[in-house]
Amino acid sequence: MFGSILSRRSKGMTFVAATVASIALATPSHASLFVVDLNPTVGGVDLNLDNAKNVSSFSGLVGSDVVNITAVGNVDVAGGNATIKPLGGKHPDVLTTLTFTPVDGNLFDAFSFRGQLLNAGTVDVTVQDNQGHSSELFHFSIAKANQDFDRIGIVASVLGETIKSVTISDSGGFKESKQFEFALEPAVTSGVPELSIWAMMIIGFGGVGLQMRRRQGSVALSA
Repeated sequence: MFGSILSRRSKGMTFVAATVASIALATPSHASLFVVDLNPTVGGVDLNLDNAKNVSSFSGLVGSDVVNITAVGNVDVAGGNATIKPLGGKHPDVLTTLTFTPVDGNLFDAFSFRGQLLNAGTVDVTVQDNQGHSSELFHFSIAKANQDFDRIGIVASVLGETIKSVTISDSGGFKESKQFEFALEPAVTSGVPELSIWAMMIIGFGGVGLQMRRRQGSVALSA
């Protein structure tokens, strides 16, 4: 009888281990860490740019915090919370990509901006967190060229996630990009448990099941 109880217990532990392993294989290493900001006009702090001409790297300030910026293609930068435009003149450049890197990667968990495209298309926003996870990519469809598009942005969905860098890009090129904002906001809950939470839940349920089986076995012995 004791051997039977031990056998049932070992089978139960094997089932729990197999279930946890199957979840580990089927579940991403983490839930989405950032989401599209549905209300990017609220809570942002202006990124004020340093005036610069014919540059591919420059900087700006969010309050007193420095953000470094690099461009693919040389640009002209208007000072303040203003515009970044591709270099014009006889030898114009096409501005396809801008990368924003806060000097302190623990400060901000949201980013947004406005702008215009040379052609209707898709703006890609790639965000790399400061906690060492894989970067995440978001696509925003822009229906009209040469017109300001509505503010678009991303925000952390997990408490404690912050932005190490964020890159905006469009293969057809930006006519201008402008009015950049960063923010530190309460995380938007994604509602998708992390893998570790799934594992703890399964182990907990398995432990409850084993306890119930042990009690049933004890009742059988006393009878």
